[in-house]
Amino acid sequence: MKKEIRLGDEVKDRVTQLLGIVIGTSQELFGEPRVTYQPREFQNGRLLDPITVPLARVVFVQADALHLDIQQLLDGPDPRRV
Repeated sequence: MKKEIRLGDEVKDRVTQLLGIVIGTSQELFGEPRVTYQPREFQNGRLLDPITVPLARVVFVQADALHLDIQQLLDGPDPRRV
Protein backbone atom coordinates (compact mmCIF):
# COMPACT_ATOMS: atom_id res chain seq x y z
CA MET A 1 0.00 0.00 0.00
CA LYS A 2 1.49 3.34 -1.06
CA LYS A 3 1.25 6.28 1.35
CA GLU A 4 -0.41 9.34 -0.15
CA ILE A 5 1.74 12.41 0.45
CA ARG A 6 -0.23 15.43 1.65
CA LEU A 7 0.49 19.08 2.44
CA GLY A 8 2.42 19.44 5.69
CA ASP A 9 4.04 15.98 5.53
CA GLU A 10 7.80 15.68 5.92
CA VAL A 11 9.66 14.10 3.00
CA LYS A 12 13.27 13.32 2.10
CA ASP A 13 14.66 13.87 -1.39
CA ARG A 14 16.41 10.71 -2.61
CA VAL A 15 18.89 12.64 -4.77
CA THR A 16 19.88 15.63 -2.59
CA GLN A 17 19.12 13.95 0.78
CA LEU A 18 17.34 17.16 1.92
CA LEU A 19 14.50 16.94 4.43
CA GLY A 20 11.56 19.24 3.85
CA ILE A 21 7.87 19.98 4.38
CA VAL A 22 5.45 19.48 1.47
CA ILE A 23 3.94 22.83 0.47
CA GLY A 24 2.37 21.84 -2.85
CA THR A 25 1.43 18.95 -5.11
CA SER A 26 0.32 18.62 -8.71
CA GLN A 27 -1.38 15.58 -10.11
CA GLU A 28 0.22 15.79 -13.49
CA LEU A 29 2.88 18.13 -14.80
CA PHE A 30 5.30 17.05 -17.50
CA GLY A 31 3.63 13.62 -17.54
CA GLU A 32 4.00 12.63 -13.88
CA PRO A 33 2.83 13.69 -10.39
CA ARG A 34 5.12 16.25 -8.72
CA VAL A 35 5.70 17.53 -5.17
CA THR A 36 6.95 20.94 -4.03
CA TYR A 37 8.71 20.96 -0.68
CA GLN A 38 10.38 23.58 1.51
CA PRO A 39 13.80 22.28 2.62
CA ARG A 40 14.66 22.61 6.32
CA GLU A 41 18.23 23.59 5.41
CA PHE A 42 19.64 27.11 5.74
CA GLN A 43 22.20 28.82 3.54
CA ASN A 44 23.66 32.24 4.45
CA GLY A 45 21.07 32.61 7.22
CA ARG A 46 18.08 32.02 4.91
CA LEU A 47 15.94 29.00 4.13
CA LEU A 48 16.63 27.42 0.76
CA ASP A 49 14.08 28.09 -1.99
CA PRO A 50 11.22 25.58 -2.43
CA ILE A 51 12.05 22.65 -4.72
CA THR A 52 9.67 20.86 -7.12
CA VAL A 53 10.52 17.25 -7.96
CA PRO A 54 8.76 14.14 -9.32
CA LEU A 55 6.79 12.26 -6.66
CA ALA A 56 8.94 9.16 -7.21
CA ARG A 57 12.02 11.12 -6.08
CA VAL A 58 10.81 11.75 -2.51
CA VAL A 59 10.44 9.38 0.42
CA PHE A 60 7.71 9.86 3.03
CA VAL A 61 9.21 10.52 6.50
CA GLN A 62 6.47 11.77 8.83
CA ALA A 63 2.80 12.73 8.56
CA ASP A 64 1.66 16.24 9.42
CA ALA A 65 5.15 17.39 10.44
CA LEU A 66 4.20 21.06 9.97
CA HIS A 67 1.48 20.76 12.62
CA LEU A 68 3.96 19.11 15.00
CA ASP A 69 6.51 21.93 14.48
CA ILE A 70 3.90 24.61 15.24
CA GLN A 71 2.69 22.71 18.31
CA GLN A 72 6.27 22.52 19.65
CA LEU A 73 6.60 26.30 19.25
CA LEU A 74 3.35 26.87 21.14
CA ASP A 75 4.19 24.42 23.94
CA GLY A 76 7.76 25.65 24.43
CA PRO A 77 10.77 23.44 25.10
CA ASP A 78 10.25 20.00 26.62
CA PRO A 79 11.33 20.32 30.28
CA ARG A 80 12.69 16.76 30.19
CA ARG A 81 15.20 17.76 27.49
CA VAL A 82 16.45 21.01 29.05
